Amino acid sequence: MSQTPNKRTAAKKPTASTARKRTAKAKTASPQVVGEAPAPVIERTSPEQFGRVNVLDITPNVENGLFPARVELGEAFNVTAQVFIEGRTKAGATVSVRSARGREVERFAMTCTNPGLDRWEAMVKIGEHSDLKPWDADYAAVKRKLGEWQIVVEGWEDTYQSWLHDAAIKVEVNDDVENALESGARLLARWSDAKDSKLSAADKKVLRDAAKTMEDKSLSAEERLAAAQSSDIERLHETNPLRDGLSESNPQRFR
Repeated sequence: MSQTPNKRTAAKKPTASTARKRTAKAKTASPQVVGEAPAPVIERTSPEQFGRVNVLDITPNVENGLFPARVELGEAFNVTAQVFIEGRTKAGATVSVRSARGREVERFAMTCTNPGLDRWEAMVKIGEHSDLKPWDADYAAVKRKLGEWQIVVEGWEDTYQSWLHDAAIKVEVNDDVENALESGARLLARWSDAKDSKLSAADKKVLRDAAKTMEDKSLSAEERLAAAQSSDIERLHETNPLRDGLSESNPQRFR
């Protein structure tokens, strides 16, 4: 006589396919995150859109960009813009000088001169000054630099300064220190590999050495944090920063 299995017992036994589905669901619900992922770049598909960082009110600007502003070749002039981001993350800004075809020729760091209004400024020049006249032999090289250029203000998330601000507080009050320092070491290592930062081999070594010092648990928290605040790293932050969530303004035309 065959026995009928108990309905409750049978219901408790998962099939092979059900077990696989549960395993896949668990993996989806709990992804393994290694390190700190950079903020993605949000592509703009129309002129009125913003990226992750807002860039507004760029000067100089002639008739809302209808006409190119005129500048002397190699003459320094002041570029200003309102650059800000929502939330606690700190923002940074850069001026990118580009050819008429959009190729970047030079990059200038901007400084926040009015934090209350998020106003950023930079002294910029296009090309190099020359006293050559059209009838001089070498004037052809100067003539190639004349014409229309573009200036693009780039806003970005200043991940390094945001991390440093929080880490300094945590070290001072001895709260979640190890996690803050390990996060900083990963940040410096990622910075050293960032192509956009245009680092030299020596610059990369500075960042990687600092990251190793921050990972050294035989040192005090203050010593490990100091490795991320050296004068060399401060210089790199000014000249070759880590720029996450890069957001470009509309190109401004200059002749």
